[in-house]
Amino acid sequence: MSLSILTFYQKVIDTRYRLGISNQEIENICNLLSISLSDDTLPICLSREQISTLHQLTDAQWQKILLYADDEDIRSFIDDGARKIELEIPRIDSKAISRFSPIHPKQSGALEKKEWLDNSIFSKQWPEEHEEKSDTVLHEITTMLSNSRSLIKEGKFTVRHLCELYMAIKYQDYDEDQLKNILKEVRLYRFSRRIIQILAELLHLEEGFMPFPPLRDTGTQTLTKSIV
Repeated sequence: MSLSILTFYQKVIDTRYRLGISNQEIENICNLLSISLSDDTLPICLSREQISTLHQLTDAQWQKILLYADDEDIRSFIDDGARKIELEIPRIDSKAISRFSPIHPKQSGALEKKEWLDNSIFSKQWPEEHEEKSDTVLHEITTMLSNSRSLIKEGKFTVRHLCELYMAIKYQDYDEDQLKNILKEVRLYRFSRRIIQILAELLHLEEGFMPFPPLRDTGTQTLTKSIV
């Protein structure tokens, strides 16, 4: 077999690397993200076994993790998580790996938190009665959740966006009851409860930081599969 054909096949394999990612490797990625997102003043909420598994990753596993991190725009989080547990990442230049361009690229950059992406007639917009007295943080979180739903529908939502939701929900100061009421008004409450469940399952969001009860149903499972 010629070198050009071998190179082509390798490019196909590296492009379709997600087909070879195991559930354990996805869990490893999520655990690194959880470590990165955790408050430095609190203990890491992972078991010794989970951390030990991270230290036993092979170079082949790391290559898939780093390709995934590039595609989901979470490389800085992965690097930070590894640093916190003194985990050395192999010197793999994932950006230099030859791959085909994605047919449906995801949304790059931060999750928009000022303007709503969905302006269709079916979208319930921010309630006018809250416009003047609303807290800026409440407006931002609601906007982020609305835009998350829009991007997920379009297949453009990234794991970076999920991390940003985690940070906004956990670390921002806001009235949880008011957020719940607003989300109900704009018809985002059920979706938001599913997101809380996903944040708990994937990024270990603690119950004490959940602004309302999570929802685990078939809709949550579908959302999870579309995100990771």
